[in-house]
Formats: sequence, structure tokens, C-alpha cells
Amino acid sequence: MKRYPLILFFVLAYLFSWIVWFGNLAQLRGLVGFHIPGAFAFIGLSLAAVIAALATAGMAGFRDLISRWVRWKVEPVWYGVAFFFTALLGLIAILIGAAVGLGAGIGKDATAAAALGYFAFQLPLFLVTEETAWRGFALPRLQLQYSALTSSLILGLLWGLWHMPLFLTPETFQSQLPFVGFLLSAVATSIMHTWLFNNTRGSVLLAAIFHAATDASILYLGVMTGGGVHFWIFVMVQWIAVAVIIWRTGAQHLTRKTDLRGTSYTA
Repeated sequence: MKRYPLILFFVLAYLFSWIVWFGNLAQLRGLVGFHIPGAFAFIGLSLAAVIAALATAGMAGFRDLISRWVRWKVEPVWYGVAFFFTALLGLIAILIGAAVGLGAGIGKDATAAAALGYFAFQLPLFLVTEETAWRGFALPRLQLQYSALTSSLILGLLWGLWHMPLFLTPETFQSQLPFVGFLLSAVATSIMHTWLFNNTRGSVLLAAIFHAATDASILYLGVMTGGGVHFWIFVMVQWIAVAVIIWRTGAQHLTRKTDLRGTSYTA
């Protein structure tokens, strides 16, 4: 297990979450009479990260994981990126849609107040579950072996595929979307996450803010559920932003900073 921490983590992450989600699907199809509450799919990610950290690096790995929650002393500009970058991309997508005659879906799925409430709820959830797992555990170890861009592509693909049971579950957000398009969006978002992560000394706190703000922005602006063309315009804008990031910072580290402490795992 010490030799293959990433394999251990990804196996556990998928196992713990998919037991919950496929159990729900089994109940919907009348195959079982109950299912584990959906929140445990996210708690399973935390368990996978903690178990993998302890099993492969002991308390040093666990301390590294938890220390990333409180890395808040970063340049103020990165707080701006975390809070507003996806909203900016969404607004650009809406303007492009308007230029070709599409109506905007702003506020259709949620009011501004509801989106803010969603952000406030999701931030602590993502901090201790998804971002602790994907960015806190997996990304630093991927960057020991691969460039920042390659690490982001691998993680984005596995992160996107992790959601697959939700595409089979009626009334989920993912069930409304084309799977390939969602996967492309997840990979683009993963690259943006790494860009932010590597510019903030590996801060899971900033990653969680970005994740929660991204979902709240998408919810309020309606850029992923406002119709097929809107969706693909938004994904296109995401990838244009990613191309600019790679061009400006380089694929090796996705940052111009020379101090890369915290971006990869060191015991």
C-alpha cells in the first residue's frame, strides 16, 4: 500500500461513494428496500483520503492533509479567482449566447439569495470531503510523478467518471447533462483547480471556495442547464480559459511561481 497510495485512494473513493449511489439506484428500481443516505457518498471520499494517508504515510500524511484546510495566507488576487472566476466565464458564455440570439437563463434555476445559501452550505462540505480528497490527497501525489497539466488531466477524468452513477439517477443535476460534455467540463475545471492550488501553496481552503463558488455560479447563471447550445458555449469558454492559463504559465507547473512548496506531497 505504501508503494501505491494513489491506487489505494482511488479504489476506496470509488468503492465508498458508488456503494451509496448504486444502492440508491437499486432502491429506485425496487431491488432493495432501503439505501444509505446520499451524504455518505461524500463522507466516503474523506474516509478514502484519511485511510490512504494513514496507511501509506502514517501521521505525517494525515497532518499534511489536515494542514491544507488552514492555508489561508495567500495573495488576495487568488481569493478573487476562487470566488469569481467561474462567474466571469459564465457571464462571457451568456454574452456569446446573446450575440447568436439565445436568451439568458439567469435566475431560472435559483435566485441570487438561494445561490448564496447554496455556496454557504457547500463550502464546508467541499472543504472536508471532495477537496480534501481530490486536491488535498490525490493532486499533490500526482504532481510527484507528472507535470501539473498531466496530473490535472488524470484527476479531472477520474473526478468526472466518479459522478457516473448520478447520470443514471433521475432528478440529479448530472442527469440533465450530456455525459461527454460534463466530462470535458470536469477536466477543464480540474486544470483551473490545479492552477489555483499551485498558486496558493496547495491550499484546500481556496480549492473548496472555488468549487463551491463554481457550483453556485452555474446554478444562478443557468449556463449548464439552460439548453444544449448554452451548455456547449460554456464548456467552450472554459477550455479557452484553460488554453490561456497553459499558455501564460506553462504546462509543467501551471504557475510562474518558483516557490512550489505544498503543491506536491513531501513526508
